[in-house]
Amino acid sequence: MKPNFPTEITNMVMVYDKQRDMVVIEDRTKYWKGLAFPGGHAEAGESLAESAIREVYEETGLRLNSVQACGLIHWDCADGKYMVHLYRSSDFKGKLNRQASDEGSVEWIPLEKLKSIRVYEPSRLAEYFGDYLRVFLDDGYHELYAWESDNDQQPVEFRYY
Repeated sequence: MKPNFPTEITNMVMVYDKQRDMVVIEDRTKYWKGLAFPGGHAEAGESLAESAIREVYEETGLRLNSVQACGLIHWDCADGKYMVHLYRSSDFKGKLNRQASDEGSVEWIPLEKLKSIRVYEPSRLAEYFGDYLRVFLDDGYHELYAWESDNDQQPVEFRYY
């Protein structure tokens, strides 16, 4: 039997404007640096969906009316388990506040541009965000499991479901 270890619960949201075929991208400057979707930690007393809606508002100024769960990413690390609940939303109101938080700047970009960055400029993305995009964009995948080896020389390994 494995020993108990702490679990960190987070979220990430792909805010998508269907009419313009654009997504909100955050250029993160704190912690997990690079381009990624907005999101953050779930707090006590709120559901996972509520935490996703709150985080998007705090980081972008957009108010989501609803979110749809689209996947889960979970990591096994030496110090515990890290879970990222993935959501999509096209149901929002308000204007994007480009400097909504200290996490980094946010902007609308064409979805095709994000896909191009993933292929041609992956170093601009937050670490592993290119792997996360596969779950957001491909309806065939709903889970990404990752683990770190005990050996720092071994890369992180991924398994999609």
